Amino acid sequence: MEIKWKEIIQFKWFKRLYILYIFGTILSFRPSAPFFYEFLTTNKNFSDDEVNQEVVPLLYYSTAVQLLPVFLLMEFVKFNPFLIICTLTGIISTCLYIWTDSLTQIQIAQAFCGSMTSAEVAYYVSIYAHGDVKNYQRLTAYVRAGPLVGKLVAAFLGQLFVSQNLLSYKELHYFNLAAFILATIVTIFIPTPPQEQSEKSEEPLPSNFKSIFSNLTRSFPNKYVVKWTLWSIFTVCGYNQITMYVQPLLKTLQDIKGLSTYNGVLEGMYAVFALIGTILGGFAKFDWKFKGDLILSMTSLVQAFMLLFMSQIENVPLNCFFYIVLGFMYHFVMTVLSGEIAKFLNKGSFGLVFGLIALIAAILHSGMVCMLNDKIGFDFEPQDLFMVYGFYHLSISVLFIIVGLTYWFAKHTYQ
Repeated sequence: MEIKWKEIIQFKWFKRLYILYIFGTILSFRPSAPFFYEFLTTNKNFSDDEVNQEVVPLLYYSTAVQLLPVFLLMEFVKFNPFLIICTLTGIISTCLYIWTDSLTQIQIAQAFCGSMTSAEVAYYVSIYAHGDVKNYQRLTAYVRAGPLVGKLVAAFLGQLFVSQNLLSYKELHYFNLAAFILATIVTIFIPTPPQEQSEKSEEPLPSNFKSIFSNLTRSFPNKYVVKWTLWSIFTVCGYNQITMYVQPLLKTLQDIKGLSTYNGVLEGMYAVFALIGTILGGFAKFDWKFKGDLILSMTSLVQAFMLLFMSQIENVPLNCFFYIVLGFMYHFVMTVLSGEIAKFLNKGSFGLVFGLIALIAAILHSGMVCMLNDKIGFDFEPQDLFMVYGFYHLSISVLFIIVGLTYWFAKHTYQ
């Protein structure tokens, strides 16, 4: 059998779009992530209050601020430059985590981590510039599955190193650093959007900025898209709260019960079921125009009750189970919704609309962090936080039940 070296070198044997998925997998390979809270309280010797009030909130404040230029510029400069920014700021933040110790320096690292998080939005949006509208739901599943695979492998690997006392929490960051460096190299090979999507406008830049609001208006052709966009904003905000503050909750319960830390196993299992939910969401066939209100309302309702249970019980395995189910439900529904929203958008508006969703969700999330977690707010304990998250999701469920009933009555009244 003759080996066609020329075709191998030219990647003819390999769809270049797969490189984007590989990039997402490498970017999320961070074995230290499940142990970030322990890393700050042990290796850096910060108190619980310092971590919850002065370190963690900085990530969300900086993300919200830096998402604004991402939102404004993504459609003008396209996606690949933001992917490079994402990896470079990841390298900087990781270096600061490894080689600095003061509270101020770690806060600066959090700010760079916010840069990485805001630029990462481009990864999830760029897929729509490469595909046909009929494949958006499936492409959404693929692009969301990549980071979950990386998270899955990293979580179990990190747990192995920690459980066997092979590496400290700090030393796990060297894997993060290597992954970010490799991801930077991979960005060279990521395909650029098709030519018709990357041509620059002949209008002067100020006119382009003035047209943003008119483009947004055209990007929301009907109430269907507006409704799912609002649900996405509220849900992304709640999801970010839960995933960041589940570690303090579990640490509190583990200390009460005298249990060892198995955050890596938890995050690994979370990633497994989130991956299953993502793949199922990519191939699910529902009439979302008529059943969407019911599905989303019931999803928020079930999530609300699970979060309320998590706030009241001290059973660590049961809390972990609820957390994993929450991840499955979130990734399933968000995969479907992202594809549904993309189907109704103009070809040049993906970055604008999904950037807006990320921006508003980050602003809302920052407001909740300031009010609930920051020292200038209520500074709730972890279990009290999850009670608030439960009522937050309950409110989302009630809101969309009302919306669904209003739509149903209006439809049958006019008939």
